[in-house]
Amino acid sequence: MDQSNPHIWRFSLRDLLAIIFLMSINLLVVVSEDVECINTPPGVRQMIRGVDITQLDLIPLQFKSDNGFKSPVIKFTCNEKRMYTAGSARYHLPDQLWHITNLPGGWHRADVHLYKTSSDVRSRMTQEVAGEGLNWRFSFSVSGSYAKFQQTLIGSEKYISDVSSFRSSKRVELKPAEDLGMDTIAERQLNAYVGTSGYQCDPAAYHKFINEFGTHYFSTGTFGGYLRSVYETDTEFFSTHTDEEVKAEARTIFIDGGGAGDSSAVSKQFKALSNEQLLFYGGNADLQSPGNVQSWQSTVDANPWLLSGTVKPISDLIRNDRKRSSMERAVEQHLMKAHLVELRRVLTSLKSKHGDSPEIKSNETVLAFLEDKPIWCVANEEVETAVTSINRLLSQYSTSTITTTEPTKSVENGNGHNVLTGTLLSLCLVGALIYCV
Repeated sequence: MDQSNPHIWRFSLRDLLAIIFLMSINLLVVVSEDVECINTPPGVRQMIRGVDITQLDLIPLQFKSDNGFKSPVIKFTCNEKRMYTAGSARYHLPDQLWHITNLPGGWHRADVHLYKTSSDVRSRMTQEVAGEGLNWRFSFSVSGSYAKFQQTLIGSEKYISDVSSFRSSKRVELKPAEDLGMDTIAERQLNAYVGTSGYQCDPAAYHKFINEFGTHYFSTGTFGGYLRSVYETDTEFFSTHTDEEVKAEARTIFIDGGGAGDSSAVSKQFKALSNEQLLFYGGNADLQSPGNVQSWQSTVDANPWLLSGTVKPISDLIRNDRKRSSMERAVEQHLMKAHLVELRRVLTSLKSKHGDSPEIKSNETVLAFLEDKPIWCVANEEVETAVTSINRLLSQYSTSTITTTEPTKSVENGNGHNVLTGTLLSLCLVGALIYCV
């Protein structure tokens, strides 16, 4: 290079510095890019999705909807390049997975659950996801299977036996929420929806997020195959048989139907008074039929079903204190509003079965008022009062109660309206305006 011309030297130096700067930027980009997980263990990607606990249908009676699973709230990355071996297969293990355990093979003994009330159904569904706390009394209100069972129990003279056997293949546990963080897109959407607003100032934004991403996520999950028979049996059979005898009959039919023995010993009366639905979960869908049970079982590991687990609130993934507490409040309101849908469904079933009585009309009037309120103005006390009133109505007709609640005191006028409801609505709206000004 000609050093006699200082301009040429300075220009070349700037070029060199620019090249070094660009190379450093590119290096930073390469280092910061996450490694995508190409080949993860079968089934585990289901755990990146949020779930709406009011809709969740983990073991559905029908496979025609999203069953409560929503858009991803967790992103899997494979920066640590960990591997997982199952038999002769090797998979990429996402960084977000804390533990993954292969479970002993073999099918578990047939388990029988008897449903005589809606509370029985909700309790069973809650156990499947390790649900605890006050929120769970309002969970699953618009879940497809829960709604179907509830309508059967209220609208017909039948009880339900739910018989199942499962084969677990693995148990997956995610890292604690503080080590997970929220998926980049989900967090971006949250910030875009709510900005810096708390729930009281912009409740609609939080409910928009819930509708897209759900209320909870699975922190643990058990995967495998699941074989299930649901029997809807006339209540007259229960008048001459104990619950344990009914369970024994259902278990025998289930085992015989699966090719394990002769069904000739099974009560003909139980069969005659029952409707049966056989369902398969996981494995090869083309083999899901009574005649192919043995062949189907061998395909479960390659396509396992999320059978059960532990769900935790999506709010646990939110770092900002104000947004986290606001999301918790939004979920509470979301649960109560969904429960109003269940109460409407119950009244419709009662009306269809027993006619339009004054008691049903009175409850419909109160419920209509609650349904018309903005979601953020529905008070827990109002919903509890409505539940208590409709449970009293269900008891009057000697049928399924919705959920167990403590009696709630309320003052009503002659038309069945709570005299405080108008005042509560006004205070809700005015309070939000004052708080956000």
